[in-house]
Amino acid sequence: MASPAAAFFQDQILADPFNKYCLDCKQKEVSFASVTFGIYICDVCAQAHKEKFGMAGSYVKNLYYEAWDDYQMSFFIPGVGGSKPFYDFMKTYDLHNDTIQDKYSSKPAQYYAV
Repeated sequence: MASPAAAFFQDQILADPFNKYCLDCKQKEVSFASVTFGIYICDVCAQAHKEKFGMAGSYVKNLYYEAWDDYQMSFFIPGVGGSKPFYDFMKTYDLHNDTIQDKYSSKPAQYYAV
């Protein structure tokens, strides 16, 4: 039986096709999320977030194999979070296609962060 968090994230991914693929590489299906930015990412990009920013800069969790509390999940409710709002926000600053390092260390990303 899937956990409530796993079911929640599966619903969010199915409801918005923008959440299905990694926001950073745009190639792999998602299996992680950055709570800090309310975005969905793949395992490879999740590792890059962990290495470049640590837990304090981009709090990354596995969607299906870690415990999530209601507060953390609230950053992914439609209208609040998800990959598309962050993508659109970064696009206004022409940072949406930057490297992970440049994108998430930018002033707009830091403003957007939780």
